[in-house]
Amino acid sequence: MLHPAFHGQELLARAFPREFGEVGGGGSLYLTRPTLNHYIATREELEWRAGVIFTCIQEGKLNVRIGQEYSLSEAGQAQTDLAGRKTSG
Repeated sequence: MLHPAFHGQELLARAFPREFGEVGGGGSLYLTRPTLNHYIATREELEWRAGVIFTCIQEGKLNVRIGQEYSLSEAGQAQTDLAGRKTSG
């Protein structure tokens, strides 16, 4: 699903993989390491994408599994469990 605001240079800035030198001519192919800003450029887009996710959850198209819950006072244990692969999230 493409957001209506995606066009031209903005769409090109989010393209992966990239060719070294950006102009071709026999360069090397490499993959970028995107950050959140590569996917969500504006607050409007964030709300749109979140809406798509929540709609998929409501319609049963996306199943969210919560393996473990921790209180704020257990944050240290949560980090230890994540690092030890005892939980995910």
